[in-house]
Amino acid sequence: EGLAEMGPAWLTEALHAAGTLAKENWVTKVVIEKKIEITDGNNAAKFLFEVKYAKHTPDLHTHLFAKVCYPYSDVTASDRLSSSFYKQPMDFLELNTYRCLEGSLPVNTPKFYYGDISNETSNWILIIERVMFCEIDGIDKSRILAPFEVEGPYVKAKDWSMRGDSKEYYLLLVEQTARIAGAYKQGKVPWNYGEPPTEAMEYGVNPAQPTGEKTSACMAKMNQGLRFMSETAARLYPPYMKDS
Repeated sequence: EGLAEMGPAWLTEALHAAGTLAKENWVTKVVIEKKIEITDGNNAAKFLFEVKYAKHTPDLHTHLFAKVCYPYSDVTASDRLSSSFYKQPMDFLELNTYRCLEGSLPVNTPKFYYGDISNETSNWILIIERVMFCEIDGIDKSRILAPFEVEGPYVKAKDWSMRGDSKEYYLLLVEQTARIAGAYKQGKVPWNYGEPPTEAMEYGVNPAQPTGEKTSACMAKMNQGLRFMSETAARLYPPYMKDS
């Protein structure tokens, strides 16, 4: 809704700032995709949209994909807290991977168009080229895919929906990850961010202050952990864990 309200003017300014749109070009129209809703995953809100440019050039995509942080309210409060408090700097590094390493990674990635994150509020946004999955309305294994069609998208932890043996997909993921690791070891992937910080304060976290999460939610997680240690995986822990 925010992108639709801010419209072409804001998106033009954003793409100019990112250097992904020439200064003499601009966005003339933004249309949010309403028929296809992306609800999988709990780290961010995701949506598709289409744009038109004043001057269309071969390097510009008209179908784009955006990820934005959830609002800290109502049903998404827990997801936003998880993203902003427990998982950072994950989003920061995802943005910088697209922004800085697009041309040096030895694997294909969607083209980066815009990304930004606030260290003060943890609000963030990422806009990239849309991968044109041919089965975004649902997987139909009886359908034979045409050459160069992109199968999927698949939802994590739902291996049964894959067209082939899930082992093939995981082996391919490991292979591509190994390519990245190998390129990094050879010095072919520029990385000047150093090692991830280890001090809580470096993430804007104050260990002496409450997280802001609801007491009931914290208790539910603690009870789940206690049940895991005293019942589900009791064999992995000392005997006193069952009684103490």
